[in-house]
Amino acid sequence: MTATITEERRVCEQCFESKPLSEFRCKKRGTSLRARECRTCHNETERLRQAEKRAKATDLAFAQFHAQLKRTRDEKRVAILVAVMVESFGGLHEFVAAWIGHIDQAMEKSPGSKKVLDFFQAITQMSDAAHKYHKPPDPAEMTTENLTFALRQQLRDLVRDEPELAVAAARELGWEVRPSVPTASD
Repeated sequence: MTATITEERRVCEQCFESKPLSEFRCKKRGTSLRARECRTCHNETERLRQAEKRAKATDLAFAQFHAQLKRTRDEKRVAILVAVMVESFGGLHEFVAAWIGHIDQAMEKSPGSKKVLDFFQAITQMSDAAHKYHKPPDPAEMTTENLTFALRQQLRDLVRDEPELAVAAARELGWEVRPSVPTASD
């Protein structure tokens, strides 16, 4: 005659599934008291709680940044604030995504409100500071592809701003320069 050992079971108070007692965490080390929810449910609840905690911390950091930005009129300080926030959010993409998320929330609550206007005013402020304090990339750190793109962009800008330089360079190379003939659609 063999003895059969049946494992104790308990019903999880969250998912209402009957599971072996080993699927329930111990309440305290060294005791046989078990939690009321299974490990799977506990882990999911904990994941959600941690995500909410991170979201609240991000919202707080963003609110503090926005408040500092509203108080600051010095463009250099604005540029520094933006650089710090971009780094703290984990990059420009994440920072912009957070900014867009906050604008969307504000617009959902009250479209056209002062808060929405403040967000757009801050974007203008950041854009002005970035434009004034933007340092060009170091060519030594650029890839060949990025360097080629940057050079082409600079040449396009130069030709657009000073077309007579392009004409003079073309003539120096022995190229024939013909003015474009306007068509009827122009």
